[in-house]
Amino acid sequence: MVVHLGMTGGFRLEKTPHTRAEFLLEDGVLHFHDPRRFGRIWVVERGAYGEIPLLARLGPEPLSPEFRPEAFLLGLRRSRKPLKALLLDQTLAAGVGNIYADEALFRAGLSPFRLGREVSEEEALRLFQALREVLAEAVALGGSTLSDRTYQQPDGLPGGFQKRHAVYGRTGLPCPRCGAPIAKGVVAGRGTHYCPRCQR
Repeated sequence: MVVHLGMTGGFRLEKTPHTRAEFLLEDGVLHFHDPRRFGRIWVVERGAYGEIPLLARLGPEPLSPEFRPEAFLLGLRRSRKPLKALLLDQTLAAGVGNIYADEALFRAGLSPFRLGREVSEEEALRLFQALREVLAEAVALGGSTLSDRTYQQPDGLPGGFQKRHAVYGRTGLPCPRCGAPIAKGVVAGRGTHYCPRCQR
């Protein structure tokens, strides 16, 4: 079985109004919770994951050994897309969402509007490392639970990474690095939070 959580999917120990599937286990029930209905579940033979078109197009997961700086740099350099759009394009790095793209770009000091082909090798390596750091911290802290609480951990508790957001959801507040107001724009149809002074 392969599960894609979509934007708001996750597993819960308790049934919710947004439970879309239930998995009966030896010691209880696991509920697939998906408020926006973007999640997917496939049942395939072990090792036949390439049969799922969505998975066949995914790039490497940023916390895996397959995520290599050389390939990341090459993917950036070949593109005329803005950096934020590239991070959201799951073929370069799988699993990077809106929050984590904004936070990684901030840590790397790169504008979300810069084109991939304009990034130097040193900048690409900074972004590569920032992406890995942001995702590792987010996983360790249980993800980001925003005010709408669409994401929670399986036990119903909120994540903790939202307390470390430097730019995401902080429009108009001071940048933690330079004090300039955090700005919000749109890249690839997604709200994009950034510091116009720190991120070049």
